[in-house]
Amino acid sequence: MAFSPIAIVGRGCVLPRANSVEELWLRVKNSENMLSEVEPARWRVAREHILATDSYQSGDKTWSMQGGYIEGFEKIFDPSGFGLPRAEIEKLDPMVHWMLHTIREALQDGAKYSSEKTGLVMGNLSFPTSSMSKVAE
Repeated sequence: MAFSPIAIVGRGCVLPRANSVEELWLRVKNSENMLSEVEPARWRVAREHILATDSYQSGDKTWSMQGGYIEGFEKIFDPSGFGLPRAEIEKLDPMVHWMLHTIREALQDGAKYSSEKTGLVMGNLSFPTSSMSKVAE
């Protein structure tokens, strides 16, 4: 199978401890661990109710409080310019905010390039979302 050559001309990201491509490369360069322990207010469930301490308790419990959590994003996100009222954008799940932000960043980063053949590749793995957690409660 042969693939046509591609060029990556615009980049954007929102990752744990890296709300920009520059922050990501700095963390990678410094071999930093980008995981952290969940803040108590995030899950709103007492630690002893969700953390397994031995293999006999593993049912509906977690083995680790470590995860990749986005922090500080609300300080950089601008909900304007998406063709919807700001108030409507603000109501959406933070995961949607991350996608909108990274799309904007990639388009701005790639703005110096012009091509009729332009595509977008996005990836997102963020479970549970804040909205999903509220529904589960």
